[in-house]
Amino acid sequence: MPQLHNETVNVWTHLLGCAGFVTMLFYVADATCDAEGEGGAVGAECLERWPLYVFLTSATVCLGTSTVYHLFGTANEKWEIALRNVDYAGIVSLIVGSCAPVVQYGFGDAYPLTRLVYMLAIGGLGAAVLVCSLTPWFDRHNGLRIALFVALALSGVVALLHAMVAHDFSPRVVSMLHGVLAMGGTYLLGVGVYATHFPESLRPARTFDLIGSSHCIWHVCVVLAALRHYSTVVALWRDSAHG
Repeated sequence: MPQLHNETVNVWTHLLGCAGFVTMLFYVADATCDAEGEGGAVGAECLERWPLYVFLTSATVCLGTSTVYHLFGTANEKWEIALRNVDYAGIVSLIVGSCAPVVQYGFGDAYPLTRLVYMLAIGGLGAAVLVCSLTPWFDRHNGLRIALFVALALSGVVALLHAMVAHDFSPRVVSMLHGVLAMGGTYLLGVGVYATHFPESLRPARTFDLIGSSHCIWHVCVVLAALRHYSTVVALWRDSAHG
């Protein structure tokens, strides 16, 4: 791992990111929201923590499986396919896990059935994409693979837009939408770089083999987007209370 090679940035960005999200899990477990502090309103209750745990666990799984794949899978032909499938499973995990706080906090207790339907639908779509990722054609068709991941992520945006309308454009949900769009924009930037193989497509003569390749940039974007989502949902949990 200490030696500089073409997977060094890919491994370290997601290894450090994985360690960071494990740390955040412990932080969230010990954190208090405004309702628990001295300034909490009488009768107020904190929003549920479990969506935060789901998201943070999914981010840890995604970054951890990516680290394992880029450290062992790319260097061992015998393990490459199996670990690549595990990497894809981690991506699905992060997408679905990111949707959990969006749906739970977006609809709140006012729309429990709608919330449950979206949870089940997004989970079902995630399972379908996961099954597709195990087929040989999934890896052969780069554009279709990206489209399936993006479509799965958009299901969470659809749910949040529905929640925003259902709550009559409440500032709380609108604020969460802004955070989700910032996260999505960071992911889409990474996807665009990854899909177009920029910047190595401009200088194909091994210029970016070690640092600065499209895959390296994609890895950085994944960590930054996940951190942006963390700040959005934790701020919502900390600042909001119902009762």
